[in-house]
Amino acid sequence: MFKVSEQAEDVTDFDPGEGTSRDSNSETPHSAKRSRSHVEGRKSYKAALNEYSEKLLEKQGTLINNTITKMLDSQKEMLETANREQRQWELEMLEKEQEFQRKQTETMMQMFTQCIQSLRPPTVSNLGPLRLVNLTSQRNLKDAEVEKQNKELK
Repeated sequence: MFKVSEQAEDVTDFDPGEGTSRDSNSETPHSAKRSRSHVEGRKSYKAALNEYSEKLLEKQGTLINNTITKMLDSQKEMLETANREQRQWELEMLEKEQEFQRKQTETMMQMFTQCIQSLRPPTVSNLGPLRLVNLTSQRNLKDAEVEKQNKELK
């Protein structure tokens, strides 16, 4: 079986003339050419790996930018929808409040009108089967009673 050496060599710092068991004079031209091609192969592999990494990073960057843009657009759309619904709800509440105030005003005006009508002296036109007590005549009676009591006390 194969035995793995305990020292790992750095592949990127490979020098073809270094670390061989043969004498540098004993190298054949074929083995020198072969070692140069290995270095060139490693360099081309390194260049291809760098190119792939750059393309991968570029694609990831565009993907992240697209994702962020889509998320921001969807959040913007959600906020616009929420604002539109809020405005619609506020308009409905304003309309209800205006209607309520209008009804209150109408009720107050009706009560005021009834009160004024009850203060007029009775005539044929405002007498009816059910009529409110005439407040002016009651005041006149009370004033007369108070004057009578004052005279008695003197």
